[in-house]
Amino acid sequence: MRRKKIRGIKRITALMLSMLLSICGCSKTAGQTKKQKEEPVIKVGVSGIAASDSALQRVNEKLGDLSHQKYGFQIELLRDDTSAGKDFAFYTDAAEGVDIKGFYYAEFKKYAEKGMLLDMAPYLDKYGSELKRVLEDKAEIEKSLSGHVYGIPKTYSDTNYVGVLFNNEYVRKYQMDLSKVKKIEDMEPLLETIRKNEPDIIPWAKAKTGPIAIARNPIGDLLDDMLCMVDYEDDTLQVKNMYETEEYEKRVRMIQKWYQKGYLPKDIMTFGEYGQSLLGGGFAFSSEVVVRPDEREYLENMNGDKIAYAVFDQKPLIDTECDWVYVWCIARNCTYPKEAVQALNAIYEDQDILTTILYGLKGADYVERGDGHLENPPETEENDDSYQLYYKWMFNRLNAKLWVGVDENVKEEMEEMKQDAIVSPAYGFWFDASKVSVDLVKIQNVINKYKDKLNCGVCDVEQVLPQFRKELRQAGSEQLVKEVQQQVDEWKAAQEGIVP
Repeated sequence: MRRKKIRGIKRITALMLSMLLSICGCSKTAGQTKKQKEEPVIKVGVSGIAASDSALQRVNEKLGDLSHQKYGFQIELLRDDTSAGKDFAFYTDAAEGVDIKGFYYAEFKKYAEKGMLLDMAPYLDKYGSELKRVLEDKAEIEKSLSGHVYGIPKTYSDTNYVGVLFNNEYVRKYQMDLSKVKKIEDMEPLLETIRKNEPDIIPWAKAKTGPIAIARNPIGDLLDDMLCMVDYEDDTLQVKNMYETEEYEKRVRMIQKWYQKGYLPKDIMTFGEYGQSLLGGGFAFSSEVVVRPDEREYLENMNGDKIAYAVFDQKPLIDTECDWVYVWCIARNCTYPKEAVQALNAIYEDQDILTTILYGLKGADYVERGDGHLENPPETEENDDSYQLYYKWMFNRLNAKLWVGVDENVKEEMEEMKQDAIVSPAYGFWFDASKVSVDLVKIQNVINKYKDKLNCGVCDVEQVLPQFRKELRQAGSEQLVKEVQQQVDEWKAAQEGIVP
């Protein structure tokens, strides 16, 4: 009996051991499966996505497949509709956190200085060849950020090369000669024609949503993002207060006249629609527009003869801000920093990845012609569920497949435009706010008090502009100009010491 009992105990022990091994084996398999499922997912916050949830999911599935096959991780787009100043809540939110996100320069600098961005420098040699190339083509970053790579500016600089976009219906209707529009002042006869004959149409729609009637025709190269500027062709680098210049006074007097004559919307201070959107909907006659080859060719194809252009008689303008207007960054607390850098590099150079982000899925959101160009699919009911990205300018869209109408030599055209441009004599200069003695907050408060009203024409320039200038001087604007001039002189001397 004792032997049977012992044998029985042994059998039970063996059975339990077998079960335990089986469980362990299952656990190992489950662990392996879990590990396989935990392939890195790099989330990218993107502004301007106009798509249903199902259309975005469809695009993300395609992106995930492409990036998995090519790089061993998945790229996923998230709608980035948050306002500025969130201090990266977007990144740390467990439900919606993103790894990669773009910022305008002021935000980028703030977050970099707060230590919220990943320094990509250690990863670029191995994982960021295209990112390195882009950096080498730009003005050097501010000294306070040098030695680190906290962000990569978008590939193509925002060169100031502008003109006017027109609703061609009214150009034809009133037989307008657009060749006579060589500068912004030449618009007045056309705007008057629309005001008199088309009371339901906005003669001039602002290009941006902010409170400013004319946003793309800079008076000078603004060095401190406040008031200190130099003229684009002044090699002496004389710093001026922009608001004290004759050019600024002429500009705001013209805008006031436009407002009084009804060329601008009455609620221009708060009106939020983009000019291009209003033109496309038939609600506006004209608006400022960038006339770079990539922008123009794409718009012309998308709109056909519904639009017309007038190009101002001026060369393109390039300054430091043009290079760094929009910067792509990676969160410092990113779980997969190596993969995030590799993903950002792919977003800059990989044609398949870029084409999917910009245009969606072949067949559903676009079709490919025999010559390789893309175009809209035939009109079907299913197009209501299509994918659209409005802010293509944030990306290197010339590395994607080209949209129909965009010249195959567009990269060469862009390079020719760049070579023809007027480069600011202060190109490469960065203002250092820590070196000035004046209270910049006081000056900014004065600017905030008057700038928007003057830029929208809703005040009496005769009364308001002298008061604006007086309060700026009281706040220290003249001293600020002197101290910025000193910084510019020191920078210029250093440049001359370096250049043989």
